Amino acid sequence: MDTPADDTRIDLLTALVGLDLPDACRPGVRANLALLDHYAALVMDFPLPPEIEPAPEYRP
Repeated sequence: MDTPADDTRIDLLTALVGLDLPDACRPGVRANLALLDHYAALVMDFPLPPEIEPAPEYRP
């Protein structure tokens, strides 16, 4: 179910990047934002001990 918070978030994000989003695309955007929120929560909730330090450089 769509909530006003979803619509407000979409309005803010589209305004931020200057995107004109047709109403027909909003359900897909809502679904993708929910998916991204889920993945972000997995990353942020992953427990790391305090002694872990960031890698000195990134290697893909």
